[in-house]
Amino acid sequence: MGRLSRYFSGLVEGSRAIEAGKRDKGRPWTPSASSAPEDMRELALICARSQDLYDNNELARSMIDRYVNGVVGYGIYPQCATESEAFNELVDRRFEEWAKNPTPGGGITFYGLQHQVELAKEVRGECFVVVLEPPANAKMKVPLWLKVLEADMCDRNLNQPAMEGGNKIIQGVEFDRYDRVVAYWFHHYHPGESMAWSPKLGATNMTHIRMTADKVIHVWNKFESRPSAVRGLPRMVSVIRKIKAMDSFDRAELTKQELAACYGVAVQGAEESAYNSSPSQDGKLCDSSGRPIDSLYPGMTAYLPPGATLETIQPPAVTGFAEWMSAKKHGVAAAVGVPYALATGDLSKVNFSSSRYGQGSFARSVGATQWLGILPQFCDRVWAMWFQASYDAGLIQVPNALVEWTTQPFASVNPLQDAQASMRNLRMGKTSLSAEIALSGESPRKVFKQRKKDNDALDKLEMKVDSDPRYLTQAGANQPLYDTKASKPGTKQAGSKT
Repeated sequence: MGRLSRYFSGLVEGSRAIEAGKRDKGRPWTPSASSAPEDMRELALICARSQDLYDNNELARSMIDRYVNGVVGYGIYPQCATESEAFNELVDRRFEEWAKNPTPGGGITFYGLQHQVELAKEVRGECFVVVLEPPANAKMKVPLWLKVLEADMCDRNLNQPAMEGGNKIIQGVEFDRYDRVVAYWFHHYHPGESMAWSPKLGATNMTHIRMTADKVIHVWNKFESRPSAVRGLPRMVSVIRKIKAMDSFDRAELTKQELAACYGVAVQGAEESAYNSSPSQDGKLCDSSGRPIDSLYPGMTAYLPPGATLETIQPPAVTGFAEWMSAKKHGVAAAVGVPYALATGDLSKVNFSSSRYGQGSFARSVGATQWLGILPQFCDRVWAMWFQASYDAGLIQVPNALVEWTTQPFASVNPLQDAQASMRNLRMGKTSLSAEIALSGESPRKVFKQRKKDNDALDKLEMKVDSDPRYLTQAGANQPLYDTKASKPGTKQAGSKT
């Protein structure tokens, strides 16, 4: 077996379950029947390969970036949802102040943190966020810091089936006898850190730190995993091998085209002084300085020793390369959950109908990740922790309150048609104005307040604009101004006829 064959055969060994069926030809397909933790013994290798593809493969990076941008965008914004408008405004203002600098290192907002957490989860399958209490000299109004840890920090190889009190550890996660998560076991440093040595420990970083579950936020694709799973898998896990094979094929084709583009001159039968031949170079292809030529480059001039002949090797032509790559990219994009046109930027075969259908399917997939993943696992947890910390600091009078999250919308394929549909739904009573504003990615409360400010400014200047429904109907006709002082049904409105 050649080196290239051995390379391809071992691209993704992974876990037994994930790579079940990827056996040698002629052998039976015998998938594993083990539990999820048993099947993910090579999880560290799978995550490392997923990270390598994201860092070095344009298709992998594009797919993951498009998916993360769809889930988070430029932030999922909270809005306190109590009956007191004054309290809501106070809470929202306090939260935005804290959201500007929620980490020990600074330089990232709470909304940037959302993007970082979701990206780590999609690339490496999961992400951990630990809660820290800032020191007194940090001078933070809300004593709450969030620190993001990579998945490798929680020891996947730490397993202990029986502990005192009936607890057990599976892949670094500690459960009680009722299968409730009670703690996580972390390395002091990243296992791959070159400076992972502590003088205090006198050894390497393999001594663990136990952190209780109330101080750890574990974000992973739990709703997409097996019920017995305790750790997450990268989004690209099912196509890691295929993406790597595509990348190798693409590089080989690129090398072939580069060689085909090389055009040079070979000088044969020249005097020895023309190439300064030396005994060690006898019989070799040399340049004008007498140095042996190991590779070709465009415009090169080569000198052949007297009596030597020049032979070329023409590799067989590969037909259908573009079609083959396009077909494979379609399959990979479908497995990851990103439309082909969005993943590749290829819009040559996209029409209105296919674009609308693809975006709708993508929006449903992203919506599931939002409302079943990052919102309950991360955003709601952070909101509750921040509220409790604000209450303990005396900034808020209650320890918790309801919250509504506003996600970022997708760009409309047909804005006019979508606007008309929203208007019909409003007139039919199928939705509310607040719901429609929230779907656009804006806060209804902020929109209403801004509209009132705009209306008050227009009224003060005695200006009327055709976008103001108080004065003009949908058809553009004058409309009597509604008398806001009317307090009873049947009270005469300004400009109305008896």
